[in-house]
Amino acid sequence: MTPIEITPDSIHRLPNVEWLGKEWLSIVDETGSTNADLLQNGADLPHGALLIADHQTAGRGRRERRWFGLPGRDLLFSFLLRPDVDREIIPSLSLAIGLTAADAIRQFVGSAVRLKWPNDVLVAGRKICGILCQSSLAENPFVVVGVGINVNSRADERPAELRSLAISLADFANAAIPRPDVLRHFLPACEKRYAQWRTDRRRLFADWERQANLKGQTITVKDDEQTFTAVAIALDDFGNLIVETGGQRRLVTCGDVFLQGD
Repeated sequence: MTPIEITPDSIHRLPNVEWLGKEWLSIVDETGSTNADLLQNGADLPHGALLIADHQTAGRGRRERRWFGLPGRDLLFSFLLRPDVDREIIPSLSLAIGLTAADAIRQFVGSAVRLKWPNDVLVAGRKICGILCQSSLAENPFVVVGVGINVNSRADERPAELRSLAISLADFANAAIPRPDVLRHFLPACEKRYAQWRTDRRRLFADWERQANLKGQTITVKDDEQTFTAVAIALDDFGNLIVETGGQRRLVTCGDVFLQGD
């Protein structure tokens, strides 16, 4: 399969994008990690700086998990934000980016997309997108958001342990998807969701709850210390997950959440 190129011109010509990648944009053939690059250089970069890599050799997701992507086939990028919100709100940004990815991916897969707390995006029950938000609390604070979307990699090209867990747009559609087309949906959706996150988080959280379809579902929660079963109730005002277990409500602030049957 011939890689479908992403060029600066293809980004700059995207409609309805006001600031993401407009002032600072870099597209590289290969790097260790786009997140690490922006974290290292972020103090001198503007809000909306966008770095896209054809390949990452040390890409990571949440909890230091390795992210698998094939050169020239999938979307691997990071962007820098300077949120003007209280610091305790910043962890909930990952929910907004998850919604953004779902908005974009839905254009190609329809109703098969589902959100998984805190920020995974699933298609037909398998992971198609991973998101990693990392903050720098230096004198001029910023957040780097890393996104990996499986676009044109195919199941038989992935490591055996990922074949039943991951899916790509090409797997679902059984056809190649131009990567710039995915960015054409992602970037404007991100600007809209970011604005909503800044000004109307309660509505954004309600939208996330609807798309995740978690309320009232029996789930398994796994964190560093324990695994337990609970019933999902709602998101709190900071994007944490409220659950009920053993007749009591508790707050899930980290870890992994699985629906029964996942």
